[in-house]
Amino acid sequence: MINFIARASALQFGTWNFSSNEFALSLQHPSLRKETRSYDGITVQACNWDGTLFTYLLPAMFFNEMAMAYGANSIDPAVACQVRYMRNLGRRAFGISDGPPPAGLSYTMGCPPRASDNPDNDADTGCVNPGALAMALVTAARRETAAAVDALLTNVPPAFVADLGFRGTISVTSAAMATVWSELDNGHAMLGYANACNETGWNGMYATPAIVQTHTEIAGTAPVDFTPPVVWATPAAGAYDHPVDVALAAQDTPGGSVAAIWYTLDNTDPLTSATRLVYTGTIPLFADVVVRISAADVAGNEARPQIYAYQVVPEPALLLAAVLLTAACVRARWVV
Repeated sequence: MINFIARASALQFGTWNFSSNEFALSLQHPSLRKETRSYDGITVQACNWDGTLFTYLLPAMFFNEMAMAYGANSIDPAVACQVRYMRNLGRRAFGISDGPPPAGLSYTMGCPPRASDNPDNDADTGCVNPGALAMALVTAARRETAAAVDALLTNVPPAFVADLGFRGTISVTSAAMATVWSELDNGHAMLGYANACNETGWNGMYATPAIVQTHTEIAGTAPVDFTPPVVWATPAAGAYDHPVDVALAAQDTPGGSVAAIWYTLDNTDPLTSATRLVYTGTIPLFADVVVRISAADVAGNEARPQIYAYQVVPEPALLLAAVLLTAACVRARWVV
């Protein structure tokens, strides 16, 4: 993670030299090499020292390692090992990771597989860290993760408070739980929820071209585009004393392209409505209208719908002209 940030910062700010070759060499440093270990038939290619879940998942909240070989070969299997470990022991939740402990227990916790091959290195205390657990929502074990979170909420009601979130750690072998609520661990949980639902953390990071290039240098391919386009309308919503021509626009970053812009004039959702229209040119408005707009890029990311309410109140002279013109049209039809 530190190497990634250093390379991206060098690209973004140019304040020091850290070339792509130097970056590649730094990733081969012996201190970054991990051993391959297995548990119950599941192999983790780059196993961490004590099996704690946090170490695998936190960097992946910012840099989409799930789209890299490391995600498929190490993160997904590590989570699968904890799921299997949980089931083998008859527990209702996984998420073994360091965190604020119940009284009398250790802050450090671990489980197999361990690169140390020593079960006394950060022993299993029977506790889980909800923050580490929720980050696993971005993995292939999303369903098992959601079930484990639900099990904690359902079976250990005191472990969660609406205004504070989850306690630091919760025992799944006894009634013990931490006496503190950790803002940091609950922040990790929010990152897991946000990335699993809308790729929010990844979108924020990958909006920076330097992050995209650094990801490409590690993975060998450009990252999957998770960033939705931004869409807007001009002029601004509001009241006008004359007809308004509304122009729509969208921009996709970084380096993407917009596939389509949609809009509705009947106050329905432009992403799902059967009455939505494809934007091809300015939209003339002669009366009060709510314009809802959205867009999609070529990767299929959809922009959050935006709402523009226009009040079109013509000047009296213009209104009179419109009435006279309408009356003339009606008389003409009568004559015919």
